[in-house]
Amino acid sequence: MANGGKRPNAGRKKGIPNFVKQITKDVKTELAEKFPNYNPIVAMAEIANNTTLPIDIRLNAHKEVSKYFAPQLKAIETKDVTPQEKVYRVIYDDGGNHTPETTSP
Repeated sequence: MANGGKRPNAGRKKGIPNFVKQITKDVKTELAEKFPNYNPIVAMAEIANNTTLPIDIRLNAHKEVSKYFAPQLKAIETKDVTPQEKVYRVIYDDGGNHTPETTSP
């Protein structure tokens, strides 16, 4: 049983591309040959701005294209750490001839 660590001649050799990356590169090359001016972002924007299409298709196209122009925001939890000052109002029974006092705990 090996003790781990780097072993000589282990793994993929330098210069040999990943199988999935090679297939992706081949598909992109083939698409570029068949459709030299094709840009999927521009095509999706054209669909989004085509007023003859139904609104649900246009809305989905807008949502997809927007991913390339602005980051998708995620909810983050925040915690309020500012001290809260409490104000107490004192009401007197003798008609209110006193000045108001503000106290803090």
